[in-house]
Amino acid sequence: MRAPLKFLCVLLFVFPSLLIAQDDFRGFSVNPRLGTGYPLKYTMGVHAGAELCFYRNEIIYSAEYTFHEEFILFGEENFVINKIGFYYGKYWGENWFRYQVQGGLGPVWGRKMVSEYYSSFIAPAAFLKAGLKLIPVSFAAIGADIQLNLNPEIPNLMLMAGIDLGKLINPK
Repeated sequence: MRAPLKFLCVLLFVFPSLLIAQDDFRGFSVNPRLGTGYPLKYTMGVHAGAELCFYRNEIIYSAEYTFHEEFILFGEENFVINKIGFYYGKYWGENWFRYQVQGGLGPVWGRKMVSEYYSSFIAPAAFLKAGLKLIPVSFAAIGADIQLNLNPEIPNLMLMAGIDLGKLINPK
């Protein structure tokens, strides 16, 4: 089973306990994401992942897992990146639109092609993320983010889109 599927299974397993923890937080969401990435020194890649967010007093806490690989139709990819990020940030808006800015830290690991051979790596990383969400109902939103992944191995820029499901603090 691929790592993103394992992460989603863990989220679905702990999801009921998140409902109980709502006394301390004003909202939460589970966000499956898809997108494209632009790493330095390699060609464009695709990624999939999921994020778990908690909202409280215009502060957002989140944890994210992302699987990112080079987009190749035939043959082997030149890189594969796995990332776990823990974020802290701020959001504005509780009606139709929400803007958010976050920064975080976490490990990245994977493999990359070096001189016709694969080389495995693990490295610390810093992440910056900015996003916009359209919130038509109180339990679902459509979002888009841009994220900068700064690490010593394969730094990259990612564009993400996805849906947010949960309690989104929307009074409608």
